[in-house]
Amino acid sequence: MFSGYHIGLKAFCVCVGLTLAASTAAAEQAGRADDFADRIGINIKSPSYGNYALVYSNTALVGSKLAELGIRYYRVNAKDVDDDWAFCRSLQDTYGLKADMQVTFTFSSLSNRLRTNALALVSVEGPNETDNPAAGFTYKGLGFPTGTINFQNDLYHMVKNDPATTNLPVIVPSVAQPTNQSRLIGSLGDYENMHSYPAGNIPRTFLDSLHITNANLLFTPPKPIVSTETGYHTALQDKAPVSEKAQGKYMPRLFCDYWTRNIPRVYAYELFDEGVDQTDAEMTYGILRNDGTPKPAYTAEKNMIGLLNEPGTNFGPGDFDFSLSGSTNN
Repeated sequence: MFSGYHIGLKAFCVCVGLTLAASTAAAEQAGRADDFADRIGINIKSPSYGNYALVYSNTALVGSKLAELGIRYYRVNAKDVDDDWAFCRSLQDTYGLKADMQVTFTFSSLSNRLRTNALALVSVEGPNETDNPAAGFTYKGLGFPTGTINFQNDLYHMVKNDPATTNLPVIVPSVAQPTNQSRLIGSLGDYENMHSYPAGNIPRTFLDSLHITNANLLFTPPKPIVSTETGYHTALQDKAPVSEKAQGKYMPRLFCDYWTRNIPRVYAYELFDEGVDQTDAEMTYGILRNDGTPKPAYTAEKNMIGLLNEPGTNFGPGDFDFSLSGSTNN
């Protein structure tokens, strides 16, 4: 499931991510460019999300911007609302886009929702950041972690026991604090999960030592990890900000760093700024501004996907010789 320009893509990624020491020469196993493009996803909100993210209720704008970006996958939390699921079907029917469906509502209706919309989905994901007390999550009277584990395991069995959804991969729940991941040991899933924000630093910051290390505590042996949230906000008066220009430079490099670690899919957070308040980080994670105009990150990501998209190709890439010189620190 998770699984070109016929270029040495790993070498391309190293050149962008600058992960080698100076004056290094090597023959690397090349990767298919389209495999790289297939790993890129993005977060959106459902049309019924409401609250301050009203831009996402403009489904025509959301669909057109996703299509223009060239993305294939998006992550969303659809509620038990007909319009949310109709929107997902329309993105599949119109643009061929598929959703990682992050779910939390009751199983009596969820089973039918997933069954009747399976073709619009690429994966199903458990509850979001339930270790955050503000989430207020409970399941059958239990909160994090026991309630989260119980919900996840009921979800997993429901998906796998229905012939219409049995082939959909199930991603374990995310946590707000990476060190809480081990508290969800006992959860069932096909993929691990991480919310691997670099906190305004270069993309690989905390990636190995904090995010991947803790995600891998969930299963023995570890399973592949999906990063269902990562990115940068541009509210320059709030914590760990970057400028729009820096966000535009970091986002392509971020996908390259994750490629070199064989992360099967990365969902950037998020498509639109949810508001215009430049003092609030939560309002400004978008690669599009709240009015739909592109930040440099949108243009950079669109150009990267456009260069690497080559669906339908099937070939075995060879080796790619390259060298780096000069100052490659960071």
